[in-house]
Amino acid sequence: MLDGFWEEYRAYRDTAKRERVPVFVPGAGTVELYYSMSSVRASFRPRISPSKGAEVWEKEILDLAAAHAFLTDFRDDSYVLTNLEGVYYARLRATEFLFTPERFEEEPHVLEALVALYCAGRVSGEPLQGA
Repeated sequence: MLDGFWEEYRAYRDTAKRERVPVFVPGAGTVELYYSMSSVRASFRPRISPSKGAEVWEKEILDLAAAHAFLTDFRDDSYVLTNLEGVYYARLRATEFLFTPERFEEEPHVLEALVALYCAGRVSGEPLQGA
């Protein structure tokens, strides 16, 4: 699902480009690549507004985190995913998630699982409850 994204990410990373670049993910949505704090960052927005309730989505986030040995921390309006050493992977908001692509390079299936979770549906903009 994300093969095209990974190609675009590597090309973006390996050039001097610094402007934001959208990458369409067929059937899923759009990833926007950009530079922040001297690193390539990205945001994913699903193509279709999801239809699940916030509680179901939060349970899925926590289940996904546990299945892949991530820690979660609820901050303000989002969940932050880190590994067991505290290294940042993603910030999951109600309508999008922000992430550092290089963290997922060795385990792209985890990024695909996050994209699938967002595409599986819940109400766009529905507030998160917190942990």
